[in-house]
Amino acid sequence: MPMINEVVFLKLGGSLITDKDAAYTPRLDTLKNLALEIKTVLDSAPALSLILGHGSGSFGHVAAKKYGTREGTPLRLPPNSPNLGGVSQNGDWEYWQGFAEVRYQAAELNRFVVQALLEAGIPALPFPPSASMISDNRKVIHHNVETIRLSMSRWAGRSSPPRMSSLFSRSNSPSRASFWRASKPGCGRTSRRGTGC
Repeated sequence: MPMINEVVFLKLGGSLITDKDAAYTPRLDTLKNLALEIKTVLDSAPALSLILGHGSGSFGHVAAKKYGTREGTPLRLPPNSPNLGGVSQNGDWEYWQGFAEVRYQAAELNRFVVQALLEAGIPALPFPPSASMISDNRKVIHHNVETIRLSMSRWAGRSSPPRMSSLFSRSNSPSRASFWRASKPGCGRTSRRGTGC
């Protein structure tokens, strides 16, 4: 009987993998433990392909708040918006500086995540959302997933595939999704969305 390839999306919450009370602080022990757990699962399920996403935690959110990048580009902001952050009324240079800083900090955290995965023996390939997504009003309106799809299809059926990419894509149609985040006191080490913890 042939193996059925299963694609699962796993998101590690930013508060799980970073210390949100200390800017730019990864939880390296947590990342190492999660990577080892993921490796154990991948080793026990050869037909499983994992798409891993993660939040920005104390990395991207600090710069995003400072510069107001969640509000979009300056051309779309109302002139009297209270959420201009670092955007100047006289131009958009500060906005793009903020956008670049958010992307830089997100990449820094992603390096810690990928490093933990590589050290656990998982060949993880990062696909940053800023390089493939277009959003409008905080909703993704276009996602170019060809690189992700090609990466996953090239390794389908191989005995030692890099069965992991670090960005979710709807077109890859995960059969299951799980969201791990830091838990509330009394709920254990991690919780999954919808469990009440």
